Amino acid sequence: MAASMKAKKTGRAAIIFLIVFALPFAGVGTFAGYLAGSTLTTWVRAQSWDQVPATLLSVNLDVNTGGDSTTYRVEALYEYNYLGRTYTSDTVSSSFGADNIGSFHQDKYAELRRYLDAGERFRCFVNPADPSEAMLYREMRWGIFAFEIIFALVFGGVGYGLMFAAVYGGRLVKEAEELKAARPEHPWLWEKDWVDGHIRAGSKGKMIGALVFATLWNLISAPALFFVPDEVAGGNKLAFIALLFPVIGMGLAGWAVYTVLQWRKFGNSEFEIFSNPGVLGGCLEGRIHTNIRHRPDDGFALTLSCIRKVTTGSGDSRSTSEKVLWQDSFDIPANTLLTGPHGASVPVRFVIPYDAGPATDTEADDPVEWRLEVAAELPGVDYSTHFTVPVFRTPESDPDLEAEIHEAAAGSRRDPVERLRDAGIVRRPTPSGGVVYVFTRARAKGVAIGLTLFMIIWFAIIWGMIDFGAPIFFPSMFGLVALPFVFFIFVLWLKETRVEISGGNLTFTKRMVPSGKTVTFRAVDVVSIKTKGGMQAGNRLYYQIILKTRAGKEHTLAAQLGDQRLAKLLVKDFEAALAT
Repeated sequence: MAASMKAKKTGRAAIIFLIVFALPFAGVGTFAGYLAGSTLTTWVRAQSWDQVPATLLSVNLDVNTGGDSTTYRVEALYEYNYLGRTYTSDTVSSSFGADNIGSFHQDKYAELRRYLDAGERFRCFVNPADPSEAMLYREMRWGIFAFEIIFALVFGGVGYGLMFAAVYGGRLVKEAEELKAARPEHPWLWEKDWVDGHIRAGSKGKMIGALVFATLWNLISAPALFFVPDEVAGGNKLAFIALLFPVIGMGLAGWAVYTVLQWRKFGNSEFEIFSNPGVLGGCLEGRIHTNIRHRPDDGFALTLSCIRKVTTGSGDSRSTSEKVLWQDSFDIPANTLLTGPHGASVPVRFVIPYDAGPATDTEADDPVEWRLEVAAELPGVDYSTHFTVPVFRTPESDPDLEAEIHEAAAGSRRDPVERLRDAGIVRRPTPSGGVVYVFTRARAKGVAIGLTLFMIIWFAIIWGMIDFGAPIFFPSMFGLVALPFVFFIFVLWLKETRVEISGGNLTFTKRMVPSGKTVTFRAVDVVSIKTKGGMQAGNRLYYQIILKTRAGKEHTLAAQLGDQRLAKLLVKDFEAALAT
């Protein structure tokens, strides 16, 4: 009880702290919104004001040089006659204060100076409802207005968003605490969706997150479009780098639009779990109910991942990354689908080994999440979504299930030859009655292409540093960081391995050029051949096949295998061939 009361007090304190932290952002956003509204209102009102002659009394350009920028403000004092009465004003335009957006102040100063020096009268615009209110220029300064809107949306969005998150999150925390208090020994009943066994997908949250992130990114990077041209014109070529942010923003905007199209076309999906929870050393079984009316020709791709969310740093440098601990995937052919309440219904059954992932709850320092992903290729917009599912160690968990998963992996839902070909693997018999596997080059094309494009951008930045005359230290350090990535790119594109098993021997060859290194292992010297998680690209885990000898050395027979079931099938085949 005492621990529960302490947790509640801590939760309330966190909510209050978050609201207090958000107040300055909300205040700045509100003030910027007021300025934007005032600017727009004044511009609209001024369009109906009367134009009258004005006599310039003084004109000045206030130049303020401070920090890395110089701001300007045109000042003028003038008098005018309206309905037989003389007035004096110093209002130049609807905007106030100094700035360096465009050349408004410099241009207007030059124009007013010419009139003053020539002794000619200018003109001003007078508010007929209040003749003491006048201005020399009534055009809208869209750059200033855009900055005011950006500040209002960014700071106001962050401030009020944090307040909403604090209040709404506090309510969710309260609900979670009530569920935990009701069943403290059953963490799979601590989530509202998990209790009733009908788990809603994260499609809507993904769409909202994409829209918010893309909007904030584009608002924050938009000012670069205003200052970069002037900076470049002034000889600062490094300013071109700032254009990368709006370019990235365009890509994020496209991604956000795509998530909206997905939501409009497919709505939300639901995963009906048959036995709650999924069991480490057991199964996760259920059915995904979609709104897809037309069955995809290639069926659905299912992936179950155990993901640890690792938090590093503290304070402002705090960041969270995702590490995939275990992953399994397979395809569901279209002819095995059923018809659900609103569309295609996808059967789900994953066999999960006992040690696939630690049984931790969401309150751990580095919590573990089990994520079920489903995707299908369709005309126009493809279908993809995910579910956070309960997988825990229970009294039904079987520590010896690892032996059974080999059998589950061997039962392919597709033709084995087709699966091997799609994975870039060639299998053929040898004249001596053995078997040879060739793991061809560039099998992980998606990873290779992505990393290659990234390094092209990286080297473009290095070239820009050199071309713009940056100190040699910076391009040198960037170049050193790039070296391991360049080597890995060559491995992804050029490395080929060959495994031949014949006559009780396993011959392994790896090469990146026509010649390579070959090693032969006798069956009696091989202790084990197992799969092991290897590199991670995004949230996809690629598996390796590791051979261990009696001498304790490990050799990687194959890598970049994106299908755990196929990797286990290969291990099973290797072991069978080596035993004959």
